[in-house]
Amino acid sequence: MISLLIDSAIRSTVLALAAGSILGLCRVRDAGIRLAAWTVVLYSVLLLPFLGSVLHPVAIPVIPSTHVASVGTFPNEAPGGPLAQGVPMAQGVPMA
Repeated sequence: MISLLIDSAIRSTVLALAAGSILGLCRVRDAGIRLAAWTVVLYSVLLLPFLGSVLHPVAIPVIPSTHVASVGTFPNEAPGGPLAQGVPMAQGVPMA
């Protein structure tokens, strides 16, 4: 249920941003055209949860992470140094 709401929210935001961008880039000043465009966006957003089961899902490719930064200390660090005190590390550099 939550995934359906999140999916609909993302799609409706993208749809509204696209419509607003097109209206802005085309410099539409006629109130009737703008009202019609936003009415279409509103009805489309209201139909998104129902159309989600009918339409095919859109797959967005994500690049897999090959390297994960580890958090820890170096064993050869001098006692009392920042690394010996458990300061988190990212790529061997203290994150302070």
